[in-house]
This record gives sequence, C-alpha cells and structure tokens, in this order.
Amino acid sequence: MIVFFDHYNKSFMTITKNNIMENRLRMVMERMGCNQTEMADMLGMQAQNFSKHLLPEGSPNKRDPENLVSRLIKIGVSLDWLYTGKGEMFLKDIRYKSASEAKIERAGQLLMEAVQLIMEEIEEKKREKE
Repeated sequence: MIVFFDHYNKSFMTITKNNIMENRLRMVMERMGCNQTEMADMLGMQAQNFSKHLLPEGSPNKRDPENLVSRLIKIGVSLDWLYTGKGEMFLKDIRYKSASEAKIERAGQLLMEAVQLIMEEIEEKKREKE
C-alpha cells in the first residue's frame, strides 16, 4: 500500500492493488496541475467519459482502459511507470496548457515568424539597392 497527498482534493490517498490505475491517473493530474475537465480536454476526451476512469476498478461504467492508456502515452506518460510505478512518470517534462495559453504561445510563434520574414525582406531590398 502507498499513501500520497492529493493536492487537488486536499486529502491523502491510499493506493492499493485494486485502485492502482485510478490513483496513477490522479497522480498524473496532480503533477500536471490540472483538474478532471482540463485533463479530459488534453486527452481529447469528453469530461464525463474521462471521469469514469477515476471510478473504482470493476465499476460497471468503466470505459476502455486501453484507449485511456494510449492517450496518456501520446501526452508523454511513461508506460513503464503507468503499469509498474517504476521510473519517471513522464518521458519528457510537460505541463498542461489551457486553451488561452496555447493560443498565446502560438500567436508568439506567428509573430516571430512574421518578424523574421520582414527582416529577410528588408535585407533583400537592401541588396537590390546596392
């Protein structure tokens, strides 16, 4: 049995053999600093369907766990850690980005690309004058 503090729910959680996947999923959410709705969004799932994965193992409303695992792997969760608890949780350092953060980041990238194109055009015009 493993005990950890769930900062999102402000409580201690006990991981037992029966609820290990649900608890690892909660640990991923904790590390990423996101709630159920945000995590569902990141995984491309409806929040209602995602929340069923947080129900106790054997729940009649449980969804396809293989689908969830494949989605977790796509966002960088280590398969080894997910099944064994050994090694690093993430294959790379990731953090949840809200839709607005992602838009701001993309706008910044586009702005930098535009500036680069303008600078290249200015340089080309200078060469033409010479």
